[in-house]
Amino acid sequence: IRFILTNTAEETKDLNRRFVQRLTQHFKENGDVDRESEIETILFSGFDNEGRIAFFRSLTRGVDSAGFEFVGVTDYGVCPEGRGPLPPEVKWMEGHVKGLRINGVALQETVFMSEHYRAYHKLFLFYGMEAKFRFDNPIAKGTCSIVFEFPDFASKKDRSIELEVNISGLALDPGHSPVNRNVVKEELLRRINDCKLSRFEKYRLRPEDASVAEVPAAGSG
Repeated sequence: IRFILTNTAEETKDLNRRFVQRLTQHFKENGDVDRESEIETILFSGFDNEGRIAFFRSLTRGVDSAGFEFVGVTDYGVCPEGRGPLPPEVKWMEGHVKGLRINGVALQETVFMSEHYRAYHKLFLFYGMEAKFRFDNPIAKGTCSIVFEFPDFASKKDRSIELEVNISGLALDPGHSPVNRNVVKEELLRRINDCKLSRFEKYRLRPEDASVAEVPAAGSG
């Protein structure tokens, strides 16, 4: 069973979570789902640093089958983890930046996202992006901006923060303006959430990966 929640305010978010918890309990009591099953969410801690950036980057690729055409990343949030020296390109961040929000065009080509700089990605905590897409599905055609983010991570540094996906902009093509915009947004979220879940399975941090990551280096301690 899959839940896709759309939040318009912090109060709505809390209400939705309580509703999902009650509905899940109802399904368990009715035998629709296993009583031992748990709701799986995509948390910041569900990735290592390199895998998290690869996950975000993957959401801009191979989305044609879902009715999307990637245009570009227009905004993202990132900060250094602080565990080692930074490369020359971003040395200025060292000791000064706790959270950085960058706006622009084609940001997927910059040091924090480009595969050309993949060796650097383990040094950064990438916590969100906004990407622009063209879309074409049976309901409507147009352009949209989608935000994928771990909200408030820059200020809280809470690794249990859950990934949120929202439509931040929507422009319908001529001839499609009479279509209900909320219906269009729901369809777009449904389609992009399918992509999100499949990409999470590919880039998530597995239990065996986590155990390896926790092994201290030889000679340490």
